[in-house]
Amino acid sequence: MTDSTDDYTFAEDYSLAPLIDDCSLLGSLLDDCLKSEVGTELFHKVERIRSLAQCAAQLASKHDPGASRMLSQRMADELMNMSLDEAMPLTRALGHYLNLTSIAELHHRVRRARNEPKNPKSCDETFERLITEGVDPDDLYHEVTHQTVEIVLTAHPTQVNRRTLQYKHSKIAALLQQHDRPDLTPEEREYVIQDLVREITALWQTDELRRQRPTPVDEARGGLHVVEQSLWAAVPAFLRRLSAALKKHTGRELPLNATPIRFGSWMGGDRDGNPNVTAKTTHHVVALSRWMAADLYLREVDVLRFELSMSQCSDAVWGMAKEIMDGNRARETVMDAMNEKLAMFTHPQTEPTKLPNGMVMGTRPGAADESVALASEHSILVPHELPGQDPEGGSEVNFALDDGSSAAATPRADISRHSSEAGFSERGHLADGLMRSPADQVPALGAHPAAGSSDGSAVSGSFGPSSHPVPIPGGGAGSIHFSQPSGNGGGVGDGLGGSWQDLQALRAQSTRQNALNTTFNQGGGHHPADAAPPTGAERRRFYSRTTHEALQEARQHQHIGAHPYRVALGEVRRKLMNTRRRMEEMLNGGIDALVAGDEGDGDEWYRSEEELAQPLLAVYWSLWECGGGMIADGRLLDLIRRVYSFGMSLLKLDLRQESTRHADTLDAITTYLGYGSYKSWDENTKCDFLTRELNTRRPLIPLTMPMSDEVREVLDTFRVAAKLGTGSLAAYVISMSQAASDVLAVELLQKEARMMVAAETGHAPDHTNSLRVVPLFETLDDLDASGEVMGMLFSNPWYREHLRMVHSNHQEVMLGYSDSGKDAGRLAANWALYRAQAHLVRIAKDAGVKLNLFHGRGGTVGRGGGPTYLAIQSQAPGSVEGMFRITEQGEMVQVGASPGA
Repeated sequence: MTDSTDDYTFAEDYSLAPLIDDCSLLGSLLDDCLKSEVGTELFHKVERIRSLAQCAAQLASKHDPGASRMLSQRMADELMNMSLDEAMPLTRALGHYLNLTSIAELHHRVRRARNEPKNPKSCDETFERLITEGVDPDDLYHEVTHQTVEIVLTAHPTQVNRRTLQYKHSKIAALLQQHDRPDLTPEEREYVIQDLVREITALWQTDELRRQRPTPVDEARGGLHVVEQSLWAAVPAFLRRLSAALKKHTGRELPLNATPIRFGSWMGGDRDGNPNVTAKTTHHVVALSRWMAADLYLREVDVLRFELSMSQCSDAVWGMAKEIMDGNRARETVMDAMNEKLAMFTHPQTEPTKLPNGMVMGTRPGAADESVALASEHSILVPHELPGQDPEGGSEVNFALDDGSSAAATPRADISRHSSEAGFSERGHLADGLMRSPADQVPALGAHPAAGSSDGSAVSGSFGPSSHPVPIPGGGAGSIHFSQPSGNGGGVGDGLGGSWQDLQALRAQSTRQNALNTTFNQGGGHHPADAAPPTGAERRRFYSRTTHEALQEARQHQHIGAHPYRVALGEVRRKLMNTRRRMEEMLNGGIDALVAGDEGDGDEWYRSEEELAQPLLAVYWSLWECGGGMIADGRLLDLIRRVYSFGMSLLKLDLRQESTRHADTLDAITTYLGYGSYKSWDENTKCDFLTRELNTRRPLIPLTMPMSDEVREVLDTFRVAAKLGTGSLAAYVISMSQAASDVLAVELLQKEARMMVAAETGHAPDHTNSLRVVPLFETLDDLDASGEVMGMLFSNPWYREHLRMVHSNHQEVMLGYSDSGKDAGRLAANWALYRAQAHLVRIAKDAGVKLNLFHGRGGTVGRGGGPTYLAIQSQAPGSVEGMFRITEQGEMVQVGASPGA
């Protein structure tokens, strides 16, 4: 996303020669491409048209309108005399000239920003200005680390660029950046030029338009690829700069789990006036989003497994790795038994030829892992196809499971005997490819609960199917037990590493607390459970250790021949692959597949970001304990921050529907039950009825009630929302909200859907798993009445208690910029928006409710667009209290890099 606010205000201060050179380079390469693609005759016509247009514009700027009109008329006559076969290539060529010029201009803006000594909009400069103006550093740190900014990506029909063209434009921009390098040899510079020629030629030969109408799922895929191509790299880079600026001005870094910026989406959830967005569409898009999240995390984990080859680790990770191996052996035993039974009923298959040392011909130990890691590292910019996507450009295709791609074997390691330390091997192979004799393998850990521990202390975990005690080498007396999985197997704290409290207990028992008491914890302090990073004082004390202390600690953490980080991350990889496979099953199984099998396999795949973050945090602190803090603060830290920023759903989805659709649904229900017509009731009667039904425990909607397709679709949407829950969905937005009953109606329909799903699954309804309901005020009259509507809601006892119990006393209200501008004009609409915000702030403050305003701004000025930072600064006083939510329209979502913020 690009905020085009850096205008060339002082042209004399910046040389435009590099921009002119880039435009000339790209233009000349396109000229060469056109000569070979369309022929010299048509190319000369293109050049003549361009020259006439440029001359007419220059004469008009020189105050010679007569000559300008003459040249313009001549150009128009020549265009009118062109055949369609000539006009189409001409139009395409002019469009490509403009696109390439825009790429060069954006590249020049980035280049100019990089050459500036200071960026006045950067975090560093902003914090410095605030400190200078008297802001307390502690207050600054608190406000930054507790702010919540969410950007919601929305689809828009003006976004017509195909994803492949966006990718090619990004490649051309990257090649321009490489071309700027002063240290290139003439041969290397020629290679860059050749790559530019190839990209521009491929650009010309690619169709610019979609030949099929995009579906809502296609729009969602485009949003997911924006994350993959741009946000995935931009978010951790921004958080690094933010953390560095905080450390510089407050002395403390950004917490590991801080999420000052998050992203949401309307793509696949916005059904206001779009009948193509159905309940099935929403379910499909959520599954795609979670599939993409698991796949992106899987790539990063593959690279980390390749990088973290060290054998030193903390006791927590060591116990984790050994427990993982125990679970792998148990799974392997079950699989071997199943294969033996299967072999009794199948024909024998020829086994691959094995070499004397046990290797399969044509393979080598670790080759698969290395290739995966390297492929992940070097192809991160290449967009890949999502499940169900037609690579030829179609919208929907039949999805088939690819067991071969997602069932790659997880590297399994066993524990080998060494002189004093245990080592890991993968079915006889070490993670670095060395071989171990089968005779060196030892029995399962469960048979030797006190092995490796002088006092028999052990730790029990839930990393695999079994929960045998696991010894902690050198651990203190007693044992630590990880929390066992809950009934549904999916609560936070299940799976790898147990709960966060257990992880803290392990860290307290680890060598870090024993050996580093004289370094990290001299003052009796310790790291709290809020994932605070190591402080500057701790870092300095750690790196100022004496040689004797460093060597002694290294010996305590050393596990010769073992690769515990690869084993621990291998378990993460296995669960990520299971998560990805489960999303594929959801795509095949329909709506009801979400709740199927939740009881038995909750610890085998990741539901929430906390489950994925726990083992990564364990590895992070282990690296710090063992002197690898610089390594921990690299790719691993970026991954941890991605996990907290994107979660397991990548983009949480908002649902949006018009208020009249909910009224029609309730009208059908009340009419069938003989209560009368809901739509004919006045506002007070509606609110009394809705409040009374919300306070009851019985369901309102009969299962056998006949209904129209429109009513059924509304109820199906709420059923899907109840099944997906707040882990995948964020808010339910009611467009054209006009009364308090519009909000209460959605709350009642949510409650009914939760009860329906609970009856289907046999569980009690979880009324805390409720989407926050967001009224959207759009027209001028609705904006003026917004304060009265929210005041009536806040005075409703049921709703007030609901806000307190379920939504932490937070209320979100959305304001429509585009429709209000159409309704009243830009000036009147902006003033109405300002007054509405001020009124809502007063109403919420009087009611003791924390207000979060959701700004539905478009990309263009007519739709409320403009410089984002100016829009934030122009809000009514008190309307931005650490919380800010804003839409980003589809036509403004661009893939590209920008200088540091």
